[in-house]
Amino acid sequence: AALLVSLFARLVGLVLMRLSGHFVAVATLGFLVIVRVLLFNADNFTRGSRTFSNVTPYTNMWWVWIWALITVYIVWRIKRSPYGRAMFAQRDDRWAAQAIGIEVLAPRLLAFTVSAFFTAIAGSLYAHFITSFSPTVFYFGLTFTVITMLVVGGMGSVSGSILGTILIVVLAEVLRRVEDPSQLYGMSGIVLAIL
Repeated sequence: AALLVSLFARLVGLVLMRLSGHFVAVATLGFLVIVRVLLFNADNFTRGSRTFSNVTPYTNMWWVWIWALITVYIVWRIKRSPYGRAMFAQRDDRWAAQAIGIEVLAPRLLAFTVSAFFTAIAGSLYAHFITSFSPTVFYFGLTFTVITMLVVGGMGSVSGSILGTILIVVLAEVLRRVEDPSQLYGMSGIVLAIL
């Protein structure tokens, strides 16, 4: 799954990574909507909006922790590599980076492809751990939760991403426990949006 998704991400990234700023974010979210519509309408192949059930439980928490450690290590290594330095340089000022000879497309494409690879692994681990899933699980709710984790933890920080993830997961669980008895449904989403 990870290799197939990486290949697909590379092809899509060749187009999307030519954009910059808010345009790439909007185009990526637009692509998310297109994929969701395709998944929902390809009913014979994907079961549409129905849940995939009886998925073989190949995953346990040991697999999840092993892949989490592998992911953190690889991302940390990429961040410290010349590609990582090029990513930070072009993120801060694309035109200045290009002016001094730093290639913009290759580091961005690498980041997009590597993130797709590990996202596919995470989705596979999730499906084989929960043993049932639906395309709606991987839509805007999860997308904005991940973005919130990154923003709270600090963009470009590996340790900050881990701390942001822990903070948002704990906060979401605490708010969910407050939501149910008080019947203030949606409060957790509002608090996370304010964060």
